[in-house]
Amino acid sequence: MTLSKVESGNEVTLKSINGGRHLKAKLYSMGLVPGTRLYILSRENRGRVLVRARDGNFALGYGMAEKINVE
Repeated sequence: MTLSKVESGNEVTLKSINGGRHLKAKLYSMGLVPGTRLYILSRENRGRVLVRARDGNFALGYGMAEKINVE
């Protein structure tokens, strides 16, 4: 399942990133690496996804969230 499909209030684990090296580098620099627990703060329909991970909150665009596989 992709991060863009997870409802607000759920907690998931980042499994993999289906993107190029630039996307992976950006997410890795934010601490979003496989195995990271993500708590979904809010999700707009076809819009941004707000997540809490590690020590911070992050806003991810829909396209980016579509490339993040979670379980």
